[in-house]
Amino acid sequence: MIGPLEALLVAGVAAAVGVASLLSETLLGARGRALRGALGLVAAASILALAVRALAQAPDGGALTLAGRLVVDPLAALHDAVISAALCVVISLSEGTSRSRVAGFASLAVAGASLAAHAVDLGLVLVGLELAALAVIPLLVSAGPKGHVTGLRWLMPHALTTALLLLGIALVFGATGVTTLPQLGGRLTAVFTGWGAGNVQKAVEILSLPRVPIGDDAIAHLRDAAVKGMAPAALFLPGILLIIAGLLARLGVVPLHRALVGVYARASPSAGVALDVLVRLAPLVALIRALPGGLNTARLVQAPYGWIVPIVSVALLCLVIAGLAAAREGDPRRLVAWATLHVAGWLLIGLAAAGDYYAHAGVRMASMLPEHYAWGMGSGDGALAGVLLLFLGAAAA
Repeated sequence: MIGPLEALLVAGVAAAVGVASLLSETLLGARGRALRGALGLVAAASILALAVRALAQAPDGGALTLAGRLVVDPLAALHDAVISAALCVVISLSEGTSRSRVAGFASLAVAGASLAAHAVDLGLVLVGLELAALAVIPLLVSAGPKGHVTGLRWLMPHALTTALLLLGIALVFGATGVTTLPQLGGRLTAVFTGWGAGNVQKAVEILSLPRVPIGDDAIAHLRDAAVKGMAPAALFLPGILLIIAGLLARLGVVPLHRALVGVYARASPSAGVALDVLVRLAPLVALIRALPGGLNTARLVQAPYGWIVPIVSVALLCLVIAGLAAAREGDPRRLVAWATLHVAGWLLIGLAAAGDYYAHAGVRMASMLPEHYAWGMGSGDGALAGVLLLFLGAAAA
């Protein structure tokens, strides 16, 4: 049986390493700093070994734990293995005198990212993303004489995305009463069924007439019926759009791309790797879980209410803006940042393709058209595999 320990293994060990490294830095100062930096690298290698072992043992179908708020599956295990390898790279790229401090903050970022990747509760996703993003700020600040400017450039849009996510989660909870993705999928059927119910639509049609030949009590009753039927959907749609916008902003796409480009241009090599992998991979995993992995019915994917239209629109903007900016860019580091934005556009195209394939499979249903269902599910899985391979290839490059 899968328990919370398996889901939080990498996050817990990384958090312990991070706290121990920072405490030793505070208490011991410069004494034995080189040795502590080497021990931090050994601890990072141990975390990587744990993550690889967890990846080999991850159940194919995934398993929920902690009252359905955490999941252990190959996606989360792969995420942990990648960020653990990135942690080793971040510590190796840092200078010997600051290696212990870098190991501490980078390990805390790994802990937050791992929590966000294993979470299927939107609140826990936000907590993990916050820890990962805030832990990187000291690495950015220590990058050079203008490090405080770099940290401020990262902190300002980060605060905006936090507000978007908080408001979106609050609206979704108000509409459905839940914040876990597995329960959310079931509640959405009731939300849209209530919106499309015959009595609700009739009430809206009657209230839309120039003159309503009924009494005040009947009008009040019609208004109550219309509000009760439409309110959950009216809360859910802007709520899920705000959540998507917040996760996209954490991924560094348009329109908050300029802040990310500026941060990349000033960040040290170790901070750049931490920002590119430790911070940006977890929002991508959260998007995979929330969109093609969760909201994958035809009504929620396709127009007019589906998420595929805004996702594709943002993807096209990323591709066009990054391509034009890269063609005029002369600074190699900023050129890499624009290339990162361009890759993000293709990642979103892959997410949209996966969601459309899964929606196609859901419409066909396994019991009615098994060949079409199998094709849709297989194609969706292939699209998500392509998204992950593209991210990993770009990060390695």
